This record gives sequence, C-alpha cells and structure tokens, in this order.
Amino acid sequence: MSSLLRIIVTTLTVFTFSPVIAGIYLDKIVVEFDPDGLPREDIVVFNDDTNENAFIDITIHEVINPGTQDEERILVENPRDANLLVTPAKMVVAPGSKSQVRLVSLNQNSPVDQIFRVTFTPVLAPFADEGSAVRIVVAYQALVIVPPRNPGADLSYEKGDGVLTFTNSGNSYIKLENGELCGQLISSCIDLMATRLYAGNTWSVELPFDGQVTYRATNLDGTRTIVID
Repeated sequence: MSSLLRIIVTTLTVFTFSPVIAGIYLDKIVVEFDPDGLPREDIVVFNDDTNENAFIDITIHEVINPGTQDEERILVENPRDANLLVTPAKMVVAPGSKSQVRLVSLNQNSPVDQIFRVTFTPVLAPFADEGSAVRIVVAYQALVIVPPRNPGADLSYEKGDGVLTFTNSGNSYIKLENGELCGQLISSCIDLMATRLYAGNTWSVELPFDGQVTYRATNLDGTRTIVID
C-alpha cells in the first residue's frame, strides 16, 4: 500500500476545458519520529508555480486500528487530544519558494505506534466565471508514525495451502516489500504484494505455486531479508 495519497478535487465545466493544477509537493511523504531523538520533525512544502501563491490547508487524522478491517481515520479537531501538533494549520507559499511545517509529538508514551495522516490541500481562489474551466486540485497526504519508547517488531509466519500469512506480535510496524516467489526454475519467479504490517496486524498473500519466498523486511532496527522455503 502506498504511503502517498493524492486526492483529486474538481469543479466541472459546462462549456470549455482549461485545467488548473496547484503546483505543490512535499519533500517527504513518510515521517517517522525517533524514539531516542527530539519529539519534532519537519516537512518542507514546495510551490513550483512561478506566478501564483499557494494557499494550503493542513488537516490531521488519527488512524485507529491501522491496517485492519476496523481501521478508522478520525479528524483531529484539537491536536492535543491526538498528541500530535502540526503548525501552521494554514500557510501561504510564495511562487517558486518553499515553507516548513513543524510536527511535534506531545506524547511518546503510547504502548504501540501512533499513526496519523496529515493532509496538505491547496485552496484555489474562485474564478470570476465558474462555468469557464475545470479546476484540478491535488492534495498530498503524509503518513506520520510516532513509535513507543522501546519499539520492536515480532514477526512470525505460516505457509500452507497456497497462502503465506504474516503476523506482527510486536509493538511497532514492519514493512514487507520486494516480495518474490520462485519455483524450481529461475524463470518461474513472480513478484508478490508489499505491505506495512502494523503492531498486532495479520496479513496474507496468495502463492499461485509452491516455491521459495523472499521478502525484504524493514523496521526501526534496520533491514533484513526473509527467506521462506
């Protein structure tokens, strides 16, 4: 699952088609706080439009039960209730320039990772004639992970009946990517799906044939290769 969410908002035209695209982008789309470092991180917002200011609204959603069927994304009205402060909440980025957004963790004592989604939405001034063009707004959403004091992933797996199932019994995420299934012949290798396995998550991937599976597993401790026969 990609960490970047691009939200497209359009105002439909009646007569002509003249797209307007807000020219912002972020220097990072995944922010991980260091459990042993300072409780703050920054995201830099760039405006690559050389003519117009970029007016941006910033909103926070706390993710409850991430990676499960019960996942909820709750809009944060009061940042102190969610233990994440993002400032400013609104900003103006001058043409061809950049501005910095500060993220501050107000509580790093959670027993498991705290997961947030921070959305940067350009706000366009209204057209003089609303029926003259289609307006396209691309909003970017960053994944924010606040780990517990002593994060650790505890990964186990079970393979059988054409399915490989992973379980993370730890208190922090583990990312599984570059998955590959290979049969007896090298030419029979296929790519497998990737995922970010949050604390307490169980995830399964189908195996269309029997063979050796490899995955690259990454968490705050580093990266390793998992080989499953």
